[in-house]
Amino acid sequence: MKKNIIVLSAAILLATTSVHAISPYLVISTTDETQIKELKEKIYKLFNTRYTKNIAILNNPDNKGKVAYQVQIASNLDDIQTSTPLNSYAAFEKAFDKLYSNLNYNEKIIVRYTTTSRVNNNGEVVDYKENKYTGEEKDVIWTTLEDGTKVGKIAISKDTETNEPRFIKVNIGDVKLDTSKPIYRQKNGYYVDKNGYSIKKVDLNEIQSVDSLPNGVIDGYYEDSSIPLGEDDKVVQTDAIVKRADEINTKSYNVSDLYEVSSGRLTITGNELFKYINNINNKENYTVKYEAISNSTYEPSQIYIDNSSENKSIKYTSNDEVVNSNDLYSIKITIKEIDKNNRHIVNEINIKPDRKSGLDNILNIMLGNIPTPVLAGMDRYLTSAQVSKNGFSSSDNVVLVSGESDALVDGLTSTPLAASLNAPILLTKSDELPSCIIDEIDRLGAKNIYIVGGANSISNNISNKLERYYGKNVKRIDGNNRYETSIAIGEEVVKNTKIKGDVFVVGGYGMADALSISSVSASKLSPIILTKKDGLSIDAKHFLDRNASDTYIVGGKSQVSNYVSKDIVDIGLTTKRLSGDTRQDTNGAVISEFYTSGKELYDNEGVVFAKSEDSGLVDALGAGVYAGKVKAPIVLASNNLTYEQEDALKDIKVKDKLYQVGYGIDNSVIEFLR
Repeated sequence: MKKNIIVLSAAILLATTSVHAISPYLVISTTDETQIKELKEKIYKLFNTRYTKNIAILNNPDNKGKVAYQVQIASNLDDIQTSTPLNSYAAFEKAFDKLYSNLNYNEKIIVRYTTTSRVNNNGEVVDYKENKYTGEEKDVIWTTLEDGTKVGKIAISKDTETNEPRFIKVNIGDVKLDTSKPIYRQKNGYYVDKNGYSIKKVDLNEIQSVDSLPNGVIDGYYEDSSIPLGEDDKVVQTDAIVKRADEINTKSYNVSDLYEVSSGRLTITGNELFKYINNINNKENYTVKYEAISNSTYEPSQIYIDNSSENKSIKYTSNDEVVNSNDLYSIKITIKEIDKNNRHIVNEINIKPDRKSGLDNILNIMLGNIPTPVLAGMDRYLTSAQVSKNGFSSSDNVVLVSGESDALVDGLTSTPLAASLNAPILLTKSDELPSCIIDEIDRLGAKNIYIVGGANSISNNISNKLERYYGKNVKRIDGNNRYETSIAIGEEVVKNTKIKGDVFVVGGYGMADALSISSVSASKLSPIILTKKDGLSIDAKHFLDRNASDTYIVGGKSQVSNYVSKDIVDIGLTTKRLSGDTRQDTNGAVISEFYTSGKELYDNEGVVFAKSEDSGLVDALGAGVYAGKVKAPIVLASNNLTYEQEDALKDIKVKDKLYQVGYGIDNSVIEFLR
């Protein structure tokens, strides 16, 4: 049962304020879901704020790569003083959810974040104070100008072409540099001499000096880290989450806060809000009421969604007239909850038009008329569940893959397996099934769970729990490494489909390339086989010889060399490389090969967008199966499309069948096809 809360922050700033300390919460009156989402987002960011890995700019090398924040949680301020700091976001979420589920009226959850760190000018988190120039430093050539101002310069290596002296200019008050820690010129991961020849491989665990690198070209110096941050420099922030029962909470939005007209999609706030409303609508103990506020009388009139005809519409409850957005001042959504103790909780959401967008957009959202649906949640697990919900009303089968970043490739090669089983791909933590995934398996009515990856990726605890506690049939598909696992998956696909057809060969670390081809593999039920860069394994050759009629290599030669092409030809198969200068260009090559006019999968049905950077690929693990179902290519782009992608997409004329998987894609990417 959800509880209504108010998040209240008491920021306790000791001594100086860290430049990267988060802003303190104000008293927020809104829905509990929004507040909890914001709080968890903040904690997630804190656990991902780490000291720099370069020991040359740390006072204490032991801090290298460690989390810069200490996070504690307790039910009161006294306990927070002695509570054990948490070691991960997963531990925080587990502790938080336990406290939150048992929270009673007027009780609190206290969350405290502590750091002894600062951010330098390069955006790196460090553990020392800024030592400033005073004008008395012996390692600086100081000059006094006519107006009495002191300016200084520090010698670095001479110009490599002219042999002229070079200097770093400094002023009094600038951050002091440590001339015992030079910044040496680098090229392709190596320190180089004045001729550009490699001297030594760069290792951030070593501090180089003029003695250890005598021929190195000095281009600067690291900041002076000789003054460590101490107890007086700690920044402590405390948030208190207080349960308030039997209260009315209100939140006001402009339409543009919830909906982006140019891209035809909901914002993160809008998507999470309307997902929440859809999830609780018609559930026991919840009621959702929509009201239209007249722009002439400012009086509310209840409205409803009329599903009785093919063309759904929004009508007034009182007279069944269709609502005209031009007549409205605002739309009010009231969510009422009766908790287990029969106490009433009311959340009011008021939405007003603005210059960017009108209330007709909100009426269309209520009707489900969203040009670009956003299939996303606030983490990777919720996102996979959301993709599943939109792609499958039910399924006997589920493919379960690891959501951990070091095991993503298994999930990407699982797409044709899931397609052959008519099953969604869901993500799990390595040793814990997220509740949203359990709920989705239950909603689907799945009987059979296919676990992809070894016990290090998805533990036996999970498979045992699925079998013994939930009564599922569990089958694990894995190998000794990612390459063997991809072959094991391919064998299962062939067994399910009895098809000898195309096979896609992708580099073992070409995760973006595997995602680009995943929609094709789903549509064609074609296995994705991973290979090492310089040649196929014996097992891969054997698989291709038995099961492939033709092959495609997806990705450039940095991932899959021509030796792999030769291995394929030696088997007696043809192959074609789909690649570009970047992962997005490779994505464009895939779209051109299969989805443009006259090509095999051309259907002009739409496009599925997913993020292109490594950190965003996990959100799109289930996107290939979904794209296969809606007969669409996957477009990888977070901030912009490349020319190659634009050229490929110009042939797709449809404007109203665009889908976004995961948050974090720029408007301009979607607008290209709108």
